[in-house]
Amino acid sequence: MHTTSFSLAPTYLDAINLAPGVNGQFDSNGRRNESDIFVRGFGRWQVPLLVDGVRIYLPADNRLDFSRFLTGDVAEIQIQKGYASVLAGPGAMGGLINLVSIKPTQAFEGEATEGFVLTDSEAVSGSQGYARIGSRHDSYYVQGSVSYVDRNSWNLPGGYIPTATSLQPVGRRTNSDSSDLRFNLKAGFTPNDTDEYTVNFTRNQGSKGGLLNVYNNPQSPANYFWRWPQWDSQSVSILTYAQIGEAYLKTKLFYNTFANVLKAYDDITYTTQSTNGRFTSPYSDDAFGVSAESGIDFENHALKGAFHFRTDGHDEYNDNRPTAAPNLHTIEPVQHQEQDAWSVALEDTYHVTSAINVVAGISFDDYTITASQDYNATLGLYSYPKGGANAFNAQGAFI
Repeated sequence: MHTTSFSLAPTYLDAINLAPGVNGQFDSNGRRNESDIFVRGFGRWQVPLLVDGVRIYLPADNRLDFSRFLTGDVAEIQIQKGYASVLAGPGAMGGLINLVSIKPTQAFEGEATEGFVLTDSEAVSGSQGYARIGSRHDSYYVQGSVSYVDRNSWNLPGGYIPTATSLQPVGRRTNSDSSDLRFNLKAGFTPNDTDEYTVNFTRNQGSKGGLLNVYNNPQSPANYFWRWPQWDSQSVSILTYAQIGEAYLKTKLFYNTFANVLKAYDDITYTTQSTNGRFTSPYSDDAFGVSAESGIDFENHALKGAFHFRTDGHDEYNDNRPTAAPNLHTIEPVQHQEQDAWSVALEDTYHVTSAINVVAGISFDDYTITASQDYNATLGLYSYPKGGANAFNAQGAFI
């Protein structure tokens, strides 16, 4: 496991680029103004993102925008490259990334920062800030924090020369602005030196612009004037760790939500949505999950087992041509998708010597689609066939 601190990196994407073998970059579909990560070539579909051990996942397409996650209250970023334990749950074929939040260590502590966001040319393009206050005592701790990054734009390379028909001038990238605000509340009960029970609340509120094609005016494709006035996520979780004799038990219970709105406008004024193909598209996701892990050491072995379950729901619809005449303005019914997933895993670590371990793990993963609705003008609201899949996995490592 490689661990990278967040020092001077306002967003998760900035921090992740400090780790060898890991890079963050703009998604190949550039107009979304979003970022993807790659861990030794594996992207967000093979490398889960966890916050304090709770996976952040979007069931519609898992298009997580990693630039929306701020690092003000993050103590470290844990990156597992290549080999991720089967105990972590399904989906970690290429590795795993866990954002670990700060815990207070003093009876009273606080910190605050305020600064500017700079472009590559050192020009001010926004502001950022962070504040945290916390308290720790023998049997409990509490903490609250807030952070924000407000970016007006980012710069194009100095060698960029616009074409005769381009809507994009030199200098600052049109519609590349973004704004993010993060709240975190944490309370923990620590009755002894080993056990810990925590309640965590995290809310991210974001918005961003969509990038224009730099070559064509009119834009190609025509539906290019995009903005996201809402890109919000929220998580409530209860995490526990208990030592029971020679064994331990870890549990997680969580409820996550995601609210997203995409608006497609008529032109670069971003004021009307009246022509064909223009829309307001809200997304609403929610996830509930529970997991447990237990293990015990005996002789030269560490035997561990884990169980995970989560159910993900996704609702969407289009408000088509909302500023057009009433006879052209249509609102689709809400389309609902839902799936359940569970996993059971067993792993043994054999300590050959004090410096050599042999790890063997097996797991069984299953998911079932329980709702799969879609809509078009011809069929109306309809359902795709439901189904699912399962897999038996085995892996090992010599460490």
